[in-house]
Amino acid sequence: MILTTKKIVILSLFLSIAIIVNIVENISFAVFIVPGIKLGLTNIVTIFILYYFGFKEMFIINFLRVILANLIIGTLFSIPFIISLFSCLGSMIFLFIIIKINKFSIFGISMIQAVLFNLFQIIVVCLLYNNFVFMYYLPYLIISGIITGYLVALCAKYVIKVINNHLIITDISKNH
Repeated sequence: MILTTKKIVILSLFLSIAIIVNIVENISFAVFIVPGIKLGLTNIVTIFILYYFGFKEMFIINFLRVILANLIIGTLFSIPFIISLFSCLGSMIFLFIIIKINKFSIFGISMIQAVLFNLFQIIVVCLLYNNFVFMYYLPYLIISGIITGYLVALCAKYVIKVINNHLIITDISKNH
């Protein structure tokens, strides 16, 4: 991973956007339809970074986003932070394996990422509370992950199209 000043600036800007969107989403959509289900709008940034820069950069930005957003809102080392951190790390590790095994479209990657995050979220909750009754909640989270993952992919595809048409960042990205 070669770090140029331009790349650091662009990744920092997208990290800032991800943190802001994460905080706003946590405040705005605390209870969407079913408690614990959010749109996952931060993943628009994640998918963009994966598309333009690669998995390493996506991993770093996601890891920093979880830590910094929780630091800003004062929940660092709390139960929600632990759930978010381990769900984020677990889903990204499995996403890395899935990406290496097969090439999925932006929609497949987004939906898999959302479902994996929700799966790890339930696993972490079950382990933290030493109670596997929370597994009954998993079908709702899988369905919501598929739906929100698809919607996030639509948004990410639009963002990528707009950025391709209006900004020049291709000299620092991996794909162009």
